[in-house]
Amino acid sequence: MVWAGLLAGCGAGKYDVFDSSEVLMTRLLTGNSGYDVVVPSGAATYRLIQAGVLKKLDVSKLKNRGNLDPSIMHLVVANDPGNEHAVPYLHGTTGIGYNPDLVEKALGTRMIDSLSAVFDPAVAAPDCGSPRATALAKAARPLR
Repeated sequence: MVWAGLLAGCGAGKYDVFDSSEVLMTRLLTGNSGYDVVVPSGAATYRLIQAGVLKKLDVSKLKNRGNLDPSIMHLVVANDPGNEHAVPYLHGTTGIGYNPDLVEKALGTRMIDSLSAVFDPAVAAPDCGSPRATALAKAARPLR
């Protein structure tokens, strides 16, 4: 059981996809899911462990478990105390790219040093139809 699109076209056996942790958890909490492997988010992992849905791993069968990055395993402990039920599968950060020329035109600065330029309406879109808002939208357009 995986997130939508995660295994598309990779030749994996039978699997189901879910578009949210809540849908995934509902399926598991109803019982008798029949899944051997599930890929929940960290917070969902914690709740599923507390509900008794996830079995402890048989670490004797995980020959490469010792090669996992200890600093990431330390992060997993927050949702899986003792690292007994889960191993990290995906880990990363989110980066935001922008065109500094267009940001300068919109904000008067070439540097974005917080997410307020994206999420604070007072900064990101004080007037959705203004040239400033249009310039910000162009600056944030995905690269192709």
